[in-house]
Amino acid sequence: MAAEREKIYECEVKRRRVRAGGGYEAFWKVKTLVEALADLDTEFRCKDCGGAVKLLGRNGKAGTVPFVEHKDPSDAAFCSSGLLFRKSTDGREARLSPRPVMLRTGLPGVRPDTIALPAFVPAPIVVEGIEN
Repeated sequence: MAAEREKIYECEVKRRRVRAGGGYEAFWKVKTLVEALADLDTEFRCKDCGGAVKLLGRNGKAGTVPFVEHKDPSDAAFCSSGLLFRKSTDGREARLSPRPVMLRTGLPGVRPDTIALPAFVPAPIVVEGIEN
């Protein structure tokens, strides 16, 4: 008898949008896996707990639908989308992942929503030894 696998067909994908002040900002958007693969998205996380997931079933065999499953068994055990959580009978409550997939800021250990951006201050212009 084959083991039952966790199959999640909807997740969050990393997207970028234009910032009002210029440049881009990253954000998470909920999509089905079929839409995400059609849009060539590459970064995924669980929509319920924010944990890391792995993409499976995308090779396009007839009758297969792409899906994701949790990489970390503890995420699957306490995520409301996880198979282990749905099969549990001990009355556990769903929780967020202790190690969620975060948007990259370029700064180690810093969440992007906690960064206070400084106001733009132009550098002084020096022309022939005189400051303007």
